[in-house]
Amino acid sequence: MVAEGSTAQRRLLGASRTGIAFLAAGSLLLAIVGAFFAYQAYIDTRYDDVVVTAPLTLPTQQELFTPFSPPAAIIDLPSEIANGDLTLASLYPGTEIAPQFWANPFWAKDVDVASITAGFLPLSEVTLPDSGLGPATLVRIPIIGLEVGTIELTSLPFGDGEKYAAASFELGIIPGQPTPGEIGNTWLFGHLESPIRGEGSVFRDLPKVHDFLRQGQAVYVIIDSVDGSFLYQATEFQIMHRDDVRLWGSTGRIATLVSSWPRFKYDERVVVTTVLVGVRLNDSSDVS
Repeated sequence: MVAEGSTAQRRLLGASRTGIAFLAAGSLLLAIVGAFFAYQAYIDTRYDDVVVTAPLTLPTQQELFTPFSPPAAIIDLPSEIANGDLTLASLYPGTEIAPQFWANPFWAKDVDVASITAGFLPLSEVTLPDSGLGPATLVRIPIIGLEVGTIELTSLPFGDGEKYAAASFELGIIPGQPTPGEIGNTWLFGHLESPIRGEGSVFRDLPKVHDFLRQGQAVYVIIDSVDGSFLYQATEFQIMHRDDVRLWGSTGRIATLVSSWPRFKYDERVVVTTVLVGVRLNDSSDVS
């Protein structure tokens, strides 16, 4: 009788442990699902403006290509603090600091428009051909600290058409599409992240363009080729379903940057439209 009772107790104890394990696993699964939906709700609220536009800084406006000279008070803040001469007026010199930096004016010295636009000429002073320019070789977005090379993508069969896989650790360009400086739309594709395949995350900070445009900050994209450097300004940020993204063209000179979105789901695309505003040609370029 004692042995039978002990066996029954062990069985009951084993069943209880199994039940507790299933309960813990179920609770963990519910927590993961709840966290995912909470994250999705946060993303939907955080990026409620699925389309954000910004006014284009026209190349005819002198301020785009005029070197930015912050006042000495901003440049010499550390020494002023040491000398006790820091004043409210020196921290807020009107239009010299973009609104998003008013909460911390010390960051203003990092926004160096002059270094970005230096050497570029407005389109009104350059004659560019409609086509025939070289493909992109390097892409820089200074405001998010991006500098990355490019690679030509290979097409893969997909239904009645074809598809292109994003490049690993580089930005992908599609052959046969307009190149930097040409009339049309220059497409650039990159990974937001690739935790499983390990293909890099060159566009991990591209979604930040959303906030910069909403805050009124100019976002510049510099695309290099064998012919020179081409300065583009971001004019629109969109979040689109992946099925809605098609290779559309343009009668102007634009470039479109695309990345998967959001994290953990990747069924949408961040689409940033930029417009050519400046050109810096190489001395060896045949472009006149």
